[in-house]
Amino acid sequence: MLYGFIIGAVMIFAYARWLEPRRLRVEDVEIAIPGLDSPLVGLTILHLSDLHQARFGREQKGLLAAIRQDYQLAVVTGDFLTDLASYDFSPTAQLLAGLKPPIFVVLGNHDYPQEELLEADLRKAGAIPLRNACETVEHLGLQIAGVEDPHWAKLNPLSPYRPDLADTLAGAKEGMFTLLLSHSPEIHAQAALAQIPLVLAGHTHGGQVKIPLLGAPITASGRFFDSYVQGLYRKEKTLLYINRGLGTSGLPLRFLSPPEVSFIRLKRA
Repeated sequence: MLYGFIIGAVMIFAYARWLEPRRLRVEDVEIAIPGLDSPLVGLTILHLSDLHQARFGREQKGLLAAIRQDYQLAVVTGDFLTDLASYDFSPTAQLLAGLKPPIFVVLGNHDYPQEELLEADLRKAGAIPLRNACETVEHLGLQIAGVEDPHWAKLNPLSPYRPDLADTLAGAKEGMFTLLLSHSPEIHAQAALAQIPLVLAGHTHGGQVKIPLLGAPITASGRFFDSYVQGLYRKEKTLLYINRGLGTSGLPLRFLSPPEVSFIRLKRA
C-alpha cells in the first residue's frame, strides 16, 4: 500500500514536472459580442500569455507548430520574463519572429524589473507594447487598449507603473469596438464600468497546479481557490477571457493546467 502510494506520487510529480509543462493545448474559443459590427464577425485573435522565458523545442518550433490556424491579430498578455532568472529575450524573440503582424503586447508583473530593456527588445522584434495606451487598427476596424499590470501595482504601491484605464481610453474612438489587454484579470471590474466589450488576460497560469475536483489551491493572485483562473467570465456587459499561459513561475510544475495557445473568434450574439 505504502509502496503503491510512493510510486503513484513519483509518477504524478514526473508528469507535472517534465510532461504537462510541454503538452501544449490549442483552445478554440468563440466569443459572442452583442451588436458586433459585421466586418468583425469571424475575426480571429491569437492569444498567448506568460511565456516566462520557456522554450518549446529548438527556436520555439514546437510552439510555432501549434499555431496552425489563420488569425488576423496576435496579442501576448505579459510575463515574457521570470524575475528570478537572468534576462533572456531569445525565447520571446524566436516566438515573435514566427508570428504574423500586427502583434500587440502588455507587460506582466515579472517584466517590470527589466521593463526598459524588455520594451526596447519587444519593439525591435516587431511587437507593439501598449502601456496605458490605445491603438487603432484601421484595416480590422477595431481599437486595442492595453494597461500596466494591476497586480504589479497592487504589490508595489510606490511604483510609477500603474493601470490608468481612463487615461488609456482618453483618445479612443467612440463607437469603435475596443479590445482591452491586461496581464492580470483584476482589471475586469474597471473594464465593466467602462463598458469595454472584451478583455484578454493571463497571469493565473490556470492555477498551474490543480487538485482534482477542487481546483487550484492558490494562484498568482494570492487568493485561495480563486474563481478567476481560466476561461471566459462575464461582469455586466464585459467579457473576460483568461489564458492559462505557456510557462511556469515558482515551482516548475503544471498539473491539470496545460500550457495554452488560444484562438479567440468573435461572433455576434
